[in-house]
Amino acid sequence: MSTLTRDRLVTSLQQLSQSGGADNKLVVVAGDYYVVVHGRLGGSDLAVEVVSNFYLGGPSQLTPARLRSLGDRGYFERSGYNNLFRDVRLVGADAAGKLADELMALFAQIFGVEADAPASFELQLGDPEPTRNPDLVRAMKQLAVRRDMDARQRVYVAVMNATFLMPVNPAGRTSDEPLEVDRLGNFPVIAAFTEVDSLRLWQPKGWPFALIPGARLVPLAVSRRVGSLLVNPRGNVGGELYINELESIEARCAAATTERRLVRRGGAMEGEFSSAATLTADERRELYARRDGPGVLRFAVQLGLLLAAAVATVALAGADARVFWPVFAAYCVLLASMFAPTHEAGHGTAFASKRLNRLVLRIAGNLSLLPPTAFVAFHFEHHRKTHEVGDPEVPGGNLELAAWPKNPIAALVVLSGLPLLLAKLAALVNLAAGRGPKWFMKWMPWLPEAQRPATIREARFMVAGLAALALLAWLVWPPLWWLLAGGAGAHVVLGPYLAAEHTGMPTEGDVLARTRSIRSNAVVRWLFWNMPYHAEHHGWPAVPFHAVPALHRRVAAGLPRRYRGYLHVYLAALRGR
Repeated sequence: MSTLTRDRLVTSLQQLSQSGGADNKLVVVAGDYYVVVHGRLGGSDLAVEVVSNFYLGGPSQLTPARLRSLGDRGYFERSGYNNLFRDVRLVGADAAGKLADELMALFAQIFGVEADAPASFELQLGDPEPTRNPDLVRAMKQLAVRRDMDARQRVYVAVMNATFLMPVNPAGRTSDEPLEVDRLGNFPVIAAFTEVDSLRLWQPKGWPFALIPGARLVPLAVSRRVGSLLVNPRGNVGGELYINELESIEARCAAATTERRLVRRGGAMEGEFSSAATLTADERRELYARRDGPGVLRFAVQLGLLLAAAVATVALAGADARVFWPVFAAYCVLLASMFAPTHEAGHGTAFASKRLNRLVLRIAGNLSLLPPTAFVAFHFEHHRKTHEVGDPEVPGGNLELAAWPKNPIAALVVLSGLPLLLAKLAALVNLAAGRGPKWFMKWMPWLPEAQRPATIREARFMVAGLAALALLAWLVWPPLWWLLAGGAGAHVVLGPYLAAEHTGMPTEGDVLARTRSIRSNAVVRWLFWNMPYHAEHHGWPAVPFHAVPALHRRVAAGLPRRYRGYLHVYLAALRGR
């Protein structure tokens, strides 16, 4: 490894404007710290990028005093980026030397890295004509707004006509072997970028890439049987294509037949996560169709029943126990069932209307004590890493906790729903208090930084509502306490319902092997929007709730974990199955 010296910096800085193209970079790394200097062929204007605490962990993080010192030196945040920047113009005979002196002082005084310390220098010379792909970016933006077939087809055409920057594996057998950036179950995930700026948002220090046409990238991804292809991960405009989408796009080139979708991160989930069974194009067209009617009718009836049960609970608080407790129990069950429309609207599949999905997600999410923004991010991460390391539903990422508790008392506590309720309340209180980045990185690492302010606002609204209801119960009308008590009762229902989805299942293999399909009865399926068919949902998350029974009939024979009902699940668990 090289050492950090002024002469090496001067030589490297001069090369930024003497060779390469429009996006040259000098990356200087010393320990956990790095500086990226951006320049262009023939240009005197440079941008100096300094690593921020966003990318630094634990003891390496910069103190407030050192961050202020960076600000005094002219380094500030730049919109859309997480590091700190300062613009510099090289003017004069020794301009590169002066900048090298500044960088040496920065490493010593801000990062604590003295001269001659081990350091790496990487000069990344850009293409004279950098890839931009305006047609694809424009098409993805239009699809995010319109989400209709015409917009979808424009994206597919643009993908095939685009030229991507594909990160490659430096240790690969060939120069264009794609880099595995993540895992989706047992399948690799690869990435591609529409331009250099998007690649830098993903990896500020840069990464070796190959220029590859979309017409070659899609067949390459299909041939390698990737789990998905990420387009501009961490970028401002991007999306994710799952393996069956890629197969459909590849087929579209030959036959112009695709019913699949490229969506921006955070939109409705598309694709098929299971390789155990596939659907034909006609079946996908039928099953993926979204409608407003079924969701509007079900949510209206469900919410009406909940409100009626809430009013009856308060009105009958002093009535005979034989009358009150059945009404209160019904209220608890209906309140618990609000999780179902929260979940479905979070996927964007409860309705065809994007506005209705957002509205119901907000209403049902508040009743379920789930800030909508955070829930969507949490749940999408759960789908990407179902019942494996990284699944946010597995406490602390400890796969031992993905199994049934061996202690009977611990099992009863889990099934009571009490840990879930306490976790929700703790999260709401901490969010309402406006916790900082360290708290989010520890407890909500799956929540993008840009979504934290909205999550805090939503949590504060919920905490204010709970506090107002408690105050009314205390000062005005004590029977209102029963509405709050119903929150605990709802989690007694949710405890065994949610635990039955994945607990005790294998933590490897196809997603269908890690998820149960529970037939249950018509009442439970109606209340929970057909989500007892949970393996079906995880295998084909884009199928709306009203089409899940039809999906079950098509794929049931290939499901390895089928159960008649919840009693069957727990009897099997007692027998160790």
